[in-house]
Formats: sequence, C-alpha cells, structure tokens
Amino acid sequence: MATAELPVDPSQSISMAVKGEGDQEPLILPPLRHNLQLLKATPEEDGSPAWMIYDPLRNRFFRIALDAFQVLQKWQGGIKAEELIGQLQQQRVEIDQEDLQQLVLFLRNNQLLQTAQTEEWQFLKKLSNAGSSHWLMWLVHHYLFIQIPLWKPDRFLARTAPQVGRLINRNLRLTIRILGVVGILLMIRQWEQFSATFLHFFSWQGLLLYGVTLIVIKSAHELGHAYVANRKGCRVTSMGVAFLVLFPVLYTDTTDSWRLTNKRERLDIVLAGVLTELHIALLATFCWSILPDGTARSIAFFVATTSWITSLTVNISPFMRFDGYFALSDWMGAENLQPRAFAMTQWNLREILFGFGEEPPEWLKPQRQRLFILYAWGTWIYRLFLFLGIALLVYYFAFKVLGILLFLVEIVWFIGLPIYKEMAQWWKRRTHMTLNRASIRTLILVTIFIGFSLIPWRTTISIPAVLETLERGDIFATEDARVTQIYVQRGQQVREGDPLVSLISPEIEHQIVLTEVEVQNYRELLTRRAGSRLERERRHVIEQSLQQKLVELQGLKSRQTLMTLYSPLKGTVSELLVMHPGEWVSRYQPLMTVVPDNGVRVVGFLEEHDLNRVDIGAKGSWIANSGEFTVTNLNLDTMDTTAVVSLKYPELASVYGGDIASSETDAGELRPELARYRLLLTTKSMVALPARYRLSGSLLLEGKSRSWVEALVTNMISLWIRESGF
Repeated sequence: MATAELPVDPSQSISMAVKGEGDQEPLILPPLRHNLQLLKATPEEDGSPAWMIYDPLRNRFFRIALDAFQVLQKWQGGIKAEELIGQLQQQRVEIDQEDLQQLVLFLRNNQLLQTAQTEEWQFLKKLSNAGSSHWLMWLVHHYLFIQIPLWKPDRFLARTAPQVGRLINRNLRLTIRILGVVGILLMIRQWEQFSATFLHFFSWQGLLLYGVTLIVIKSAHELGHAYVANRKGCRVTSMGVAFLVLFPVLYTDTTDSWRLTNKRERLDIVLAGVLTELHIALLATFCWSILPDGTARSIAFFVATTSWITSLTVNISPFMRFDGYFALSDWMGAENLQPRAFAMTQWNLREILFGFGEEPPEWLKPQRQRLFILYAWGTWIYRLFLFLGIALLVYYFAFKVLGILLFLVEIVWFIGLPIYKEMAQWWKRRTHMTLNRASIRTLILVTIFIGFSLIPWRTTISIPAVLETLERGDIFATEDARVTQIYVQRGQQVREGDPLVSLISPEIEHQIVLTEVEVQNYRELLTRRAGSRLERERRHVIEQSLQQKLVELQGLKSRQTLMTLYSPLKGTVSELLVMHPGEWVSRYQPLMTVVPDNGVRVVGFLEEHDLNRVDIGAKGSWIANSGEFTVTNLNLDTMDTTAVVSLKYPELASVYGGDIASSETDAGELRPELARYRLLLTTKSMVALPARYRLSGSLLLEGKSRSWVEALVTNMISLWIRESGF
C-alpha cells in the first residue's frame, strides 16, 4: 500500500481563514523558513500552471496556484505588505492586502514561517496542544488507521536497485504474463480441483499458512512501490506497518512522488505494488497447473490465491485510500479526489433537498461533476457496509465489553457522526430555506415516508415453512429382483390396490421348480403298495417330508406373489426410481413413493418478535420457493410456547441455503441463531402434492397490523435483551 499525502489546495484553505475587516494595523511580512523549496507541479485541471511548497523537515507538499507562487517569489521578511503589493503590481500581478493576509495565515497555520518571536512560539505551542488530545480520543481517531514506521529503506534501495533492475526486465515480465495466461487456461480446466483445494485449506492451519504467505506477498508488494519510486528519482522516507481496524498491513511512504510533474510516472509508482502481486499470482498459477501434488504445489496454491484475492479485492478498490484510489486520482488528474468529491456531493444533496441556490464548492464541467458525485455516493455506500461489517466483526470476535465499545465507536464515530455533521449544516442554513420546487418535493417525500413508517398497515407475516404429507407410502421390493413391467409414471394418480410394478426373482422361480419336483417324488413313493414292515415305517417319514415340502412350496409361491407391488393408498406417485424392464433392483432401495392427495400440513417457524401478532385460528397460505405450487385456506392449529432447540428441516437452514439463520454443531444438529417458534397449519381442501413429499417455501400468515417503526423498536428491544447477557 503506497501512501502519498498532499494537502488541499492552499487557495481553498486560505479562503476559509479571512482576517477581520476591523484590523487596520499595517501588515509586516514574517520571514519564510529557509529550508522550504518551491517546485514545479502538474498543471491545474484547466491547464493553468501550478507549483508546490516542499517542507523537507516534515516531508509534506503544499500545492499552490500561480498567484501564490508569484507572491512567494517576491517575498521578503520584514517589509510592509504595501511594498510587496507595489512590486507585484509593477509585474501586473493583481493582489490586495486581504489576499496577502490570507496567505500569511495559511503559511502560519502550516508552520512555514520562522518563529523568532515569542508570540510565534506561543502560537506553535497552541497548535501542538490542539493537535494532541486525550489518549481515549486519540484511540478513537486512530483506531481505524494507525501507521508505525519501521525502516528507512533509501540506502538499501540505492544499493540493490541496479541488480533488481537487471533481473526484473521487460523480457522477464513478458514471459511471466505469457505463462500466466497459460496457467489460467489450465486452471479453468481444473477448476473443481482448484476450488476443492481452497476449501481443503479453509482451517486454522490453512489460515496460518495464508498469514505467512500474506506477509511475504505484501513485502514484495511494498518493495515494488519502493523500487519504482527509487527509479523515478523519489525518496522513500519510510516503510512500516499500519493497523487497519487493528489488522496489520504493510505500507510504503511515497509522498516524495508529488515532486514528479508527469502524472504517468506517479501512476507507475502507485500501480507498482499491484502489478508486482499480479505477476507473482500469474507465475504461481502456472506453477500450480503443472506441478504434481505435493508441497511445491501447495505453496504455489497459497501464493496464487493470496495474490489474486488481495490484489483484486483490496488494493484495486478506489473507495478506500489504497492503491486503487491513488491510481484513480492520478488517472483523472484530480488531486484530493475524495474531499473534493465529498464536498461536491454534499452541495448537490443540499440543492436537491432544499434548493438553497448556493454556488458549488468549485467549478467543474458537468460530466466531471457527475463523475465526482457518482464516486462520492459509491464511496459512502461502500464505507457504510464496510463499517457495519467491521462493527459486527469486532463485536462477535472480541470479548463482550470490548466488542460493545468497538461496535459503538464504529457506528457512532464513522457512520453517525458524518450524518450528524451534514444535518448540522442543514440546520445552520435553516434561515435560507424557502418554499421552492426542491423543498416542496422533499416535504412531500418525507411526509409519505413518515406516514408509511408510522401507519400500522402491515398485517401479513412471511414465515419460512415446509409443506409435508402426514403419511406416505414408500415402495420397496421384497427381494433382490428383476423388473418385468412398470405400470405407472411419476406424477400419476393411483388408487389403493392399483399395481405399480411387477418383479421376478429367478432364484425363487428356480426354488419353486425344485420343490415341485421333490413334492411329486414324495407323492409317487406314497402311491406304491405298502409291502414289508420296513416300507410301512418309511411311509410315515415320507408323509412328514411331503408336508414339509408343501409348506415350503406355499411359502415360495407367496413370496412370488409379493413380487407384484401395489399402491398402499390413494394418491400420487413421486420419487420414481429410473428403471427399465430387465434391470435388477435391490430390496434396500426405494422404488417409488406414493403420497396422498390430502392429509398435508404446513410447518412454519415464527420469529420471537412476531409472537404477539399471531393467534390460534389465524388464516394463511403457503407458496413454494419455486413459485409453481401454492396451498390456500390454511388454518393455524398449534403454536409452540417454547422456542425450538434444533431444526429438523435442513432445507430451511441458512447453512443449506434456507432463510433461517442456523449453525451446525459437531454432532450435525442444526440450531437456529435466533429464537423460533414452531407453527402447525392444516387445510380441509383437497391438495395434490407434487412429485416430492416435502417442499420448502414461505407461509403468508394473517397477523395483527404493525407499523415499520413499531417493528424496528420491537426488534431493537429483542436484540438488546438477547445480547445484554454477559
């Protein structure tokens, strides 16, 4: 992350510090500091020349316009203002004493004057005291971003830059890009394996390895900024670590790049870090695509994913002061893009809402003005979600007391305070508010919004719910058998006792044939004339064996009869197994399911804050998520008085794409994050359930009317009660 500080245009700063008209004392020009430098700057956006004051002690640049530069060229400490004005008028430079007073105030406030007099030292002490604050307020101000310089790399860069320049040349960069394109194409062909590898390393051990890789990649990123800045002739005053909401990131101070008058050269410095990461990512992607499984491929995977993610999601974003922002600012030729865009958008918002008729903070072409406004709104929306996300993150991951404090800092300081300041500006201009087209439109919209918010017009409650049958018939084969005939199709209506499928078991058929032969043999033995005593004794044994075989034969034929499967109830065939005559089926595999045409129920899960809006007997309707199936005339029969501990319907859980926020325990049990109460609803209407016996959807239930404001207050109270326990 390259950082380069450039204060707002002094001409704008000066205009905000006008000395009172009643001060008639002659103005004596104070002496400038001897170590200040006047440098040529990139032209203004309108093409006019511009300069910069460089303060080497603080490594800060102050951009000034042509008139300020002409004044400073003739500046002499100790002379009267009238003398300087006279010298400038001889060179046809129009400036009055008030402009000169503003310039003196600007130079004094930015500590660019010599401080020989006692009152000047007292003024500096006052500035220092104003800059310092209580440690708690310092933490609040710097909690979002703190910089700690660790290293002054200029000597190292000067010593190693020639070798690095010879090593990382144009041919090497071109080769890496070609290999990277090949690697991306190969990775796309192996995308399932690549994504599976990412999930495999999504563990504490994997996160630790990602952390180590991130340090290495970010070090290369910052060295990319530093080496390019060194090549352009700029000093790199420091490199170190910054804490972004207590999360450490590396940084490189390239403020000296403002001395470059070619914005393309500044853009090269800004983009050097991202380009370094992208080249590393391209090379690592290629290595992952060709390496065999092992340690080397895992390292390539970590390097590739870390580089791609950080480059494309963090550094390239123009909405935070990272590389993407400075690149956009240089590309547009708009120094201090964010404060200027914010000021322009605040003016535009006030004009839209109230029509004050004020002049814009600066003149811009209409197309550029719209671009500034669009950028500012994008930044505000991005930061709103970012700060909300950070607030929730620190709240849930820090211990309770610290989490609450950091959450309040995020919400109040970074979201609430900017809104409060803007509304304070509205109040400050209240005397200028008139009834015009803009204010009347705003008044109408606010009235409509308040009406919709306060009027209790919301009566329908939307609840995640499933539609399921009270009973169903799962059809299984009684034996491992072969299909001979299928009588039904999926979705077909059947009556109780209708044949569904005929099967045959060759093993049973073979056993029946063998048993019939044995029965016939025993009967032939019994028909022989009884002879000797021995034959009479054997007759008794044969009769017993015959009876045993007859019973066995009857059992085999009964099993054969069961090979034709019949519907156990009246309903619809669903979940039909794909099978064809001649194929074998297992007795453990369900062949089809028959669900009844009626006898369904809806199971919903109501949030706690809606409990007082629902009564037994409430009416409702259910709509499938696909929208292809609905059930009306539902009646609420049962409402649990205690919240469910576990969720028995995975399709409703958020971990499986449902609408109920849930987490899965180590035992595989689904538990709702918020209190939910089970509702059971039935209907007397005939319902033909489609193919599946259970469908997920939404239950629209009649409830007591409630306004948006009441719902918000109820939710806030519930949240406070739930989270107030330590």
